[in-house]
Amino acid sequence: MPHYTAFFALIIISTAVLLTVFIRKKDKKLVVLLFFIIGMAYILEYVVFVLFESYDYDPDFMTNEYFDNLFGSLTSQAFAFPIMAMVVAAYQLKFRYILFISAMFMGIEELFLHWDIYTHHWWKTVYTGVLMTIGFSISKIWYVWLTERYMTFVHYATFVLGMIAITSTIMFMLLAYFHNNWFYTGWFGSATHDSVNATIIYVCIVTILLVWSVAKEFFVGAGMIIAGLRIVDILLIHYGVLLVSITTSLVLFTLLQAGAFILSVMLQNFIMKNCYGTSKKDVAFPAKNY
Repeated sequence: MPHYTAFFALIIISTAVLLTVFIRKKDKKLVVLLFFIIGMAYILEYVVFVLFESYDYDPDFMTNEYFDNLFGSLTSQAFAFPIMAMVVAAYQLKFRYILFISAMFMGIEELFLHWDIYTHHWWKTVYTGVLMTIGFSISKIWYVWLTERYMTFVHYATFVLGMIAITSTIMFMLLAYFHNNWFYTGWFGSATHDSVNATIIYVCIVTILLVWSVAKEFFVGAGMIIAGLRIVDILLIHYGVLLVSITTSLVLFTLLQAGAFILSVMLQNFIMKNCYGTSKKDVAFPAKNY
């Protein structure tokens, strides 16, 4: 059996569960929650998987070894875990069910280890169980907060992590499709690993800055941020850290960041309308300055 079969099976099953819940619940807050959970999973995966190289995936689907590894990671962090976390939240499952689902994921992990399509370095399956239990519990609480607590902290965290989920996924697809290494820092032996790590940092910083400009309705500031990033790019190119041409920076990166700004505006409006029932900040958060 090809290695990628198990990974695609996980994607197909997760997607079927996702569609079933959406059809039955018809609650757009679940979309917001899903993006938030994916963003949270990406941040944790960056630390554990990209920085500290805890484990390796081997779906044997992509020619580049590290992109293949990342594809395996996305199967878990963009599909299996966040979708199941959304199910826990949507149905407000009790803790004993959370423990059961966490144990189920531990069983799947052991099965992947047995099939030699997944390898531990310093990681242990029990760590997965503990983190899954915490993640499912956060998801359950966060869904209630999106419904009942119109707090600026909840909104900012949801907005930022939701956009990180979107921009990071787009980043992976672009890098994997074009097989480009955009950065060089020398932190990792693999050129692709090194580039992906730096690209994630770059994309997250850009995303946070653009989300801030949208949240503050400082739209001129978004243009200033994008223009300022071109100066940063030129400096990084000069010092050999950014491995693209100035033309690529001025054209491709500008278009991508303008697109990220538009997506930020759309996500902000989607969250405000579906979680708070209004597009006006002073109505959603009457007690505080936004």
